[in-house]
Amino acid sequence: MYRLSDLNSCHCTDCQIISGWPCRTGVAAKAENISIKGVVAEYTKVAESGRKRVLGFCDTCGTGLYGADAEKNNFAIRLGFLNQRDDLVPIKHIYRNSAASWLKGIEQH
Repeated sequence: MYRLSDLNSCHCTDCQIISGWPCRTGVAAKAENISIKGVVAEYTKVAESGRKRVLGFCDTCGTGLYGADAEKNNFAIRLGFLNQRDDLVPIKHIYRNSAASWLKGIEQH
């Protein structure tokens, strides 16, 4: 079971570019707590800092599935493909200094 504190939206420029959207949202998970079935295509992103991040995608449609550290011990499971995505509300926003300026002015309807 995951806590709401495990859910976050990342506004870093890498997440904006990779997702094609102003942020990416995911839930943190340890490798021993997840099971991956099917073919996953992976891309290793190297940040300006030199830090490596493994990005997992569906091999058929390209949907983002996860991001993980280089050793694949710690994952961020992307919420977009989960059936429960409406129930998983992020409570933490990280790299807010990089957030798109227009996000601050959006109203709920």
